[in-house]
Amino acid sequence: MILRSNASLGKKVTDAVLGSMSDQEKLSMPLLENEEAGRQFALLILKLLAGRADEKYSSKGR
Repeated sequence: MILRSNASLGKKVTDAVLGSMSDQEKLSMPLLENEEAGRQFALLILKLLAGRADEKYSSKGR
């Protein structure tokens, strides 16, 4: 009975992870389908990463 519970829990976790992945895919599709939206999103991510790099290097000088 314990093995059955563990197997059931494992399946539920797997199902939750896979469900989450498909939700992320649905959210990302508009960005992938629209070239301008994808470009703007990529620039946003680049700016965020550049900001973190700036913070990292400016704190080393202190």
